[in-house]
Amino acid sequence: MYASLKPEAVRLRKRGYSVRAIEMRLSVPRSTLSGWLKSVPLTEAQKVVLKRKADHGLVQARKKAVQWHNGQKEARIAEAARQGAQVLDKLPTHPEIQELALAKI
Repeated sequence: MYASLKPEAVRLRKRGYSVRAIEMRLSVPRSTLSGWLKSVPLTEAQKVVLKRKADHGLVQARKKAVQWHNGQKEARIAEAARQGAQVLDKLPTHPEIQELALAKI
């Protein structure tokens, strides 16, 4: 099924493309590519470039993860505040009772 794409995959790898980039470009499964490309050598310069790109991608992924986690934390805090406000709204309006209820928290 993918065999006709093997020469193109090998050509791209020899030019220094990552397996992931070839996968995206040719729509060939990574497992198939890894078998095809395991004997294709890379120059040291190509290895350095691929490593630098991988490191950069990891940094970007970590930044996105931090943003997502911070957004989730903000949502949890907002929900806790909303629930707290609902509880306080149910308390009698007498100041001494409210003070006593808040002191228990």
